[in-house]
Amino acid sequence: MSRNRGRLEVWRVVPGASRLLPLIQEFARGGGMVSASSNALLRACAEGFMPGEAQTEVEFLPFPQVVRRAALAALGGAKPLDRGALALEAIGPACQDLPDDSPLIPSAVHRGTQREIQATLERLHEYGIDPERLRSAAVGASPRLARLLLSLAQIDESIERTLEGLGRSRLTQLVDQCSASSPSTAPLPHWLHVAGSELPPRDAALLSWAAESGVRVGVVLDRGVGDAPLFAQAERAAKRLEGAQRDSPNPDTPLLDALFTDRTATPHTGPEVEIATAGDSLSECEWALRGCLREMERGVPAARLAIYARDPEGLAPLLEASATRLGVPIRLARRAPLLSNGYARLSLDALRAAVSDDLRYVEPLALSSYGERGARVKLEGVISTCRSSASPWSAVATACSDQPELAWLGKLARWTLEARREAHSLGEWCGQLRTLVGCLPIDPWAPNPTQERDARAAQAMQDPILQRASVERLGASSQRTIEAFVRFCHAAWADADVSLPEASAGVRVTHRADGLPDLESLFVLGCLEGRFPRRRRENPILSDRDLEELSRLAEVEPLPNSRDAARAERDEFYRLCAAPSKRICLSYPVTDEDRDNVPAFYLAEIERAAVGVRRVSHPRTELTPAREACLAGRDRDLADALALPPGPETPANLSTEAGRKLLTDRIAGGLSPADFRDASQCPFRYFAGRVLGVGSRDASTLWRALYRLPRDARLPAQPDPEAARQALRDALSELIGRLKAEAEPWELAAIQARGGRLIEEWVDREFAARRHWPRTPGSVRAEAKFGENPLGDKTPTNLPLVGTVPATADIGPYPALQVFEAGPLQLGQKPDEADQLYIGLHLLARYSNGRAVAVEVDSPGGRVLYVMPRARGDGLSGKGEELRVCNLADLTNAQDELTQRRDFYGAVAKLGREAAGRLQAGDIQPRPGDYCETCAYGELCRMSRDFGEGGAG
Repeated sequence: MSRNRGRLEVWRVVPGASRLLPLIQEFARGGGMVSASSNALLRACAEGFMPGEAQTEVEFLPFPQVVRRAALAALGGAKPLDRGALALEAIGPACQDLPDDSPLIPSAVHRGTQREIQATLERLHEYGIDPERLRSAAVGASPRLARLLLSLAQIDESIERTLEGLGRSRLTQLVDQCSASSPSTAPLPHWLHVAGSELPPRDAALLSWAAESGVRVGVVLDRGVGDAPLFAQAERAAKRLEGAQRDSPNPDTPLLDALFTDRTATPHTGPEVEIATAGDSLSECEWALRGCLREMERGVPAARLAIYARDPEGLAPLLEASATRLGVPIRLARRAPLLSNGYARLSLDALRAAVSDDLRYVEPLALSSYGERGARVKLEGVISTCRSSASPWSAVATACSDQPELAWLGKLARWTLEARREAHSLGEWCGQLRTLVGCLPIDPWAPNPTQERDARAAQAMQDPILQRASVERLGASSQRTIEAFVRFCHAAWADADVSLPEASAGVRVTHRADGLPDLESLFVLGCLEGRFPRRRRENPILSDRDLEELSRLAEVEPLPNSRDAARAERDEFYRLCAAPSKRICLSYPVTDEDRDNVPAFYLAEIERAAVGVRRVSHPRTELTPAREACLAGRDRDLADALALPPGPETPANLSTEAGRKLLTDRIAGGLSPADFRDASQCPFRYFAGRVLGVGSRDASTLWRALYRLPRDARLPAQPDPEAARQALRDALSELIGRLKAEAEPWELAAIQARGGRLIEEWVDREFAARRHWPRTPGSVRAEAKFGENPLGDKTPTNLPLVGTVPATADIGPYPALQVFEAGPLQLGQKPDEADQLYIGLHLLARYSNGRAVAVEVDSPGGRVLYVMPRARGDGLSGKGEELRVCNLADLTNAQDELTQRRDFYGAVAKLGREAAGRLQAGDIQPRPGDYCETCAYGELCRMSRDFGEGGAG
């Protein structure tokens, strides 16, 4: 082969840092620069490189940086590179101009489709297929593929125009410009490119150009040992390069020679192979980390150990938590959803508060861990005073002007008023966002262990705004109101992620085999079918058949397809087996959530090929190693605890005075009937929700908000159906306004539709009830307060009733109350005790002089008039399931009214004393029941049916 002026050399190397690093050492004797096909591979090269005395300076540079340096040398200048973010932003507007018959039209609005289009175009560029070539290929293509290729060409040209307007260049564009320039003596140092398993034609052309320009160029490609059909893409790449080729010596590892062949390894001193099973993914992570502890106990440095997790999103949190618990230092580079960062959530909460006139959205800002909580009482006072104002934010700005503790709230109010005045471009809104964050109750001088993480989040918040703003500046100026800006931020940030800081030392955790350092032991997690190897997946833009046809029409070598990707999975496994020198442990969880797992066929292959494979099983019951084998302090503590004889069950009581005081202070002023009901039903749920204020935001939260509308609209006081409908519609509009900053548009649409149907049901039931159960004229009073005429506040305990009821009225012979419920009550032949207490306390609030009293309850199941007892000749009747009359005296099995009242109210008094007594004693023991299915605090509860230790049974 020609060597391009003798400057290009190709090394074929068996994967593994131990074999790659000596080659880099040899190359580095003359100095120069080293690049790699991935950042993970480049980092492994840089971290393992040990400069010697005879070596001059060596730079480890990402491939795009080397390309830019080459462009500066060959062309005399180069535009800044776009790393893909601006190109992705340009795809959305480009898709809007596609013809109606384009195959991309149905899904082009989705961000996922736009990412796939970008990845497809980048792959086509690597093989020299540009818009002109796409249009040429479309001439002879099948009709559907022709339309698709023309659409891709149109999008690609639009991206080029956008980047040109922004003064940016694509990486492939610079590569093309360099490769097309005449070879000359380029002022570039020696260049070693570690390509690994694949080198696209366009990159190969750049390397050849550099060699022709007088640069000493080395290219490293992977190869297998023996005749196994491995690294097919690397084989193809080697044939593209016209340079001297040589193979590195074969390692003394018979396992690599036998893998994916029909041979079996001979006995050897190579890496020991272990296959381990664990009960679930968390247990699998823990046993891998214990294996690392065992290796470190033997004297192996943490830097020579690694964990390979093919599913980083799912396993990284488990590994982090387990490593912290077991005391294993790990190096884990990962990304997390942007809104999992507290700083980002706080900023989004501030924006949501600014678009709503409901000042309750301000409270989470003050209670954030970033701020000071000392001014909470004053904050509540300001919110309570200002929320009913015609202009709540103006009132807040005035109220906070002379309160230094709430200066941040005054700034936020002024920012909100200013931001609402006019629309702005995205670039202007980005500046406004920085001003808003400066208003928040964050102390920049306080010690902040999350400072680096938050700085990354702040940058990740601004990036999508600035990128979209840059693209929009090239077209018609787009002005957004604050509501539109908040919606944009919510959508952009929900779709974004952020890199988390990585520790500087510890066991390396990676999801790429080419990023593994020189190792002694490697632990491979998640060896399951569908996960490793991954299932074959065709490109969603260009199918395998499309790629084959396009390769033929564009007259390029075959484009990689899904079968090539499937073969690359086998190459990845081979790299893992080649990485460690002493031990490799392959593991998988037996179960995942509610299904049994299928182990990867790679495990059967390595058992066939290797000698002396060791099988280890860690069942769910094996929570720790044997006591004498425990290396982690937490494991020893747990093993000691498990060895103790069972002791008496520890009651779920508040053990500290501070905890008891928190509860007693909360109930000192009294309890509402709903409080009594919740405390009777499950004290733990009452404590979590009403005392600690642990909130949850799920679909049921939004739906339950609808059932406050009759109360907000003062439905019992409305004079006629039309007035009632209008009041309910106004209340629904106000609810939609409060939710617009936190709910998705589709959720708001669903709530609007469901609310419209409920309004008709409420109005129909309300006026049907008035006809069947007539109110005494002048007796209706809306929003009646306990302790004020006509309601009493006495209970069977020393705690009074507090709160209000939607209405009181006299219905026939009964002094009555009216309440609205989000769920049907469970009273019946076998009444739920908590509901009986709830109804009974309402009855007691109107009970006097032995009179029969009633409670009218409206719920999704209909409307029920509960009477105690039934007055003779009351003339009240039901109307099917819609309106029912329930005589609570029937539940007592007593004959005379005196005994009926005594038995019923006696049961209510007993339940009330028990509920109040538990709270006053600090007893928050869960009481499982059917309501566990809808409880929002199941994951915190030791007795939850779904999450608890012993279940509800």
